[in-house]
Amino acid sequence: MSKIDITIIQGTEEIVLKQLSPRLSPSVELHTKVSIISFESDRSPADFQFLKTALSVTDQHVSIKLYQRNWRVCMLAAGINPSLACVMCELAQITPADSVLDPFCGGGTIPISALLYYQARLAIASDISSYSTACVRKNAIAANISPDKLIVIHSDVKDLKLGVTSIDKIITNLPFGIRSGKHVDNERVYSSFANNALKWLKPEGLMVILSQETNLIHHTLSSKFTLVKDLPLFIHGLRPHIFVFRKK
Repeated sequence: MSKIDITIIQGTEEIVLKQLSPRLSPSVELHTKVSIISFESDRSPADFQFLKTALSVTDQHVSIKLYQRNWRVCMLAAGINPSLACVMCELAQITPADSVLDPFCGGGTIPISALLYYQARLAIASDISSYSTACVRKNAIAANISPDKLIVIHSDVKDLKLGVTSIDKIITNLPFGIRSGKHVDNERVYSSFANNALKWLKPEGLMVILSQETNLIHHTLSSKFTLVKDLPLFIHGLRPHIFVFRKK
């Protein structure tokens, strides 16, 4: 037996344990301290690579960086890592019948994760940056994503043309106004996004959003959608929240 330490994104313990607990014996005693889940096990770290929502798994001999993905060949400064993308996909409750939209897709980590690990039927990745959409295509090729499963669109969110009530889930990392965007710009962007999301989402559709603009989120979205969950995180000195909204 040796001690296993699983490092997680601070605030995501519930999501990680949902994946981990069914794979452990009921007799295993778990210890959680801030961003680490520890327990004794006769298994190796390699046996825990199914934990797509965790950052790393370590014992006294080996450490495996779970947030790394071989398909992530093109990365952007303001992008999120695949572990966080999978946390968001978990909260979106993706099914194989779902269409998933990320209208601020960056390098495509969220839509690619939705297809690879959650078997979404279709993912749409859109971004105002042509460099970002080119990055999505590179990562999709590296991930061996079928072209008929991923639609990549170069567009500002206000100009994005999608069918009315055509999307099951929206999962996205909105501009924070820190590494990308400015608050005054975010007011326009968030408003355009809220109005369009209301049209795009199917009835009872879910929207999972990462943002540090908490007041702006509530101002632009609370009147149009029902807040299901507000999950505060701590990531690299930032304190964003994951918001889960349901279309009213």
